[in-house]
Amino acid sequence: MSLWTLGWACVGAHGLLAWSSLGAQSVPVFLALMATSSLLWAVAVARVLRRTGETSDTARILAIGIALRLVALVGEPMLDDDFYRYAWDARVGASGVNPYLHPPASLALEELRDDDWGRVSYPTVRTVYPPAAQWLFRAGAALAGGRSLGIRVLLVLLDIATMALIADALGGLGIPRRQVLLYAWNPLVVKELANSGHIDGLAVFLVAAAVWCWVREDAGAEPGGRFALLGAAALGLGTLAKLYPAVLAPLVLRGLRQWLIAAAVVCAGYLPYRDAGELLLDGIRTYGLHWEFNGSLFPVLSALLAQGPGWLPRAVGVAMPFAVGAWWRIRHGAEARQRISGSLAVLGSLFLFTPAAQVWYLCWLAPLVPFLPSRPWLLLMATSSVAYAYYLNGCDLWWIRPLEYGPPLALAAAGLVGRIRRRSFR
Repeated sequence: MSLWTLGWACVGAHGLLAWSSLGAQSVPVFLALMATSSLLWAVAVARVLRRTGETSDTARILAIGIALRLVALVGEPMLDDDFYRYAWDARVGASGVNPYLHPPASLALEELRDDDWGRVSYPTVRTVYPPAAQWLFRAGAALAGGRSLGIRVLLVLLDIATMALIADALGGLGIPRRQVLLYAWNPLVVKELANSGHIDGLAVFLVAAAVWCWVREDAGAEPGGRFALLGAAALGLGTLAKLYPAVLAPLVLRGLRQWLIAAAVVCAGYLPYRDAGELLLDGIRTYGLHWEFNGSLFPVLSALLAQGPGWLPRAVGVAMPFAVGAWWRIRHGAEARQRISGSLAVLGSLFLFTPAAQVWYLCWLAPLVPFLPSRPWLLLMATSSVAYAYYLNGCDLWWIRPLEYGPPLALAAAGLVGRIRRRSFR
């Protein structure tokens, strides 16, 4: 089977997913089609990584990536309801009310309720979404008359731009551009960003823009120049879209000017909402203190620290990616390749130690793996859809996490043992 046959087979599998989403959504059908898409993607990844030298495949790879996103956009969001919250936040913001002041269940917002209000998840919790996410919600809702489809359309356009940024940055580092396939055809990305329309897509785009700036900075003769400052601004905007890019700051920001630009962007973004006061981060605080789902290493951390205060495992989990970033910065240089490698390590540790490891959080790592094709992370992106088996009966079945995390962890352990053995024979 040629690479292009595999690509169109991926489009067909996602087409079946989109078609199945238009009726009563079946969890077994979803899991079977996602497994099929993941297998096809894995074969395509192996083909691309085995090829040598630069080829003219990139345009067709990107074309199939665009086709995948358009097909996913046709379907209804599968096994997901976050888009109702997005549309609600957009409605609140458009009415002139600060979205951080009141939770959806507040009587102060009763006049804004519509037929979909009852579908908004966790209506007693204030919004967790930062200002740039709020801006996109409002723009998308205005585009589609208040419906969430407009938000998904904007996120698909941003994701297409993300593919282009990755392909150009790969070429700038001398890495074959065809490796953009690892992102462009990734079924996890297609499902979570194009179909479900998770706002993480905005942050992913901005992190990819920062990576592109790092590559351009390396290519220029002015270290710390305009591309370095643009990269800092992109990181600040990414933090305004979804808070996770903030953990990259200690690793990638160099010099006072970059720190000031990133901080100024974040502060400017929150400034219009300042009347919410301490309520600005109330939703984030609630989420951080109380949510727990699908964790990998966090349950282990909780067991090890069970004798301490209840907040300690979460505090250690938050500190871990910052510690990884500090360690990486001390041991490695400031070149773009090193920043990308370090970013993958930092965001990987953030995912592994987070209490609520939502499947779409793996999209945070997706724009980095084309530069560093880590087999364990690629495998986890393929097995992660097993977590949706939760919807079979609404509980955390005992076999879900062994199937989801077991193979990638085993592959990572085998790789570590192999490296240790090779070093011992030197």
